[in-house]
Amino acid sequence: MPQGNSTKPRGASSPKLIRDRADELVSAIGRDDFFALLSGALGDILHFEFLIVFLYRKDAAPARLHDSITAARHRKGLNNYLKNTYVLNPFYQALRKGVEPGVYFMKNFMPAPCDLENRQQDFRLRVDSYEEIGFLTEDWPSGMQELLLVMPIDPSTLVEVSLSKKEAGGGFTAGNVTELRAVFSFLHALIRKHWEVASHLVAPELEAPLLERLFMNFGQDVLSERERQVIRLVLLGHSSTSVALNLGVALPTVKSHRRNAYAKLEISSQAELFALFMSSVHELRDLALNHSSP
Repeated sequence: MPQGNSTKPRGASSPKLIRDRADELVSAIGRDDFFALLSGALGDILHFEFLIVFLYRKDAAPARLHDSITAARHRKGLNNYLKNTYVLNPFYQALRKGVEPGVYFMKNFMPAPCDLENRQQDFRLRVDSYEEIGFLTEDWPSGMQELLLVMPIDPSTLVEVSLSKKEAGGGFTAGNVTELRAVFSFLHALIRKHWEVASHLVAPELEAPLLERLFMNFGQDVLSERERQVIRLVLLGHSSTSVALNLGVALPTVKSHRRNAYAKLEISSQAELFALFMSSVHELRDLALNHSSP
């Protein structure tokens, strides 16, 4: 596993290191240890604290394909992300609009300007201005910088390899990005082939998640379509200025829609908006559990 310092030999290039591992990686295609070996190969190129491989499919919650997390608390944080906070994650939201294959910093997907001061503990997250995305999922390790390898498999399927490193130790560098880009095409081809061979093993059929449906339909009984668009962006952390830029409307128009939506929802603040949304989440999950009980 890629814990600790990189084992990259002095003077060795990233393409050469991957080529040296090529036979091993190709032989692992379709096997259960494929992603563990891929993690080791990446650990030869650069140092990171832990790696997570996520699967994203259309109309489905993200799924974990592999990780090198060792701390039980941090694994709980990963589960919280998969069950709760993924819907507010800037990368997840960017996927809805389409993301080109490549190597990215998480901050590349952040809305600007961002308004996160009223995020609620009820969403299993807390505001933290030192975090790249402005908030921290409950039990997730703090102070981490994320570097993402984004690898579309087909129009409805994408694999993300997320590398995390303590920002206080210097984080990732532009050089790290250059090294990963040098081997990205080869890694992308490997993962696509692995998916072709082993998708039935690593990708059980996923239902459209309750949280995603609720997020898209939140307030539909009382709000206009434009008001719902504004409220969704507010839930994602956008300020009124950012909402105006995203929707292509004037700032006073956004403020008017936001004020009207709050009145219809019988709330007066962003904090109350988050609390109302999470109350709806809990009610929907309880209903689903009751229906699934014998």
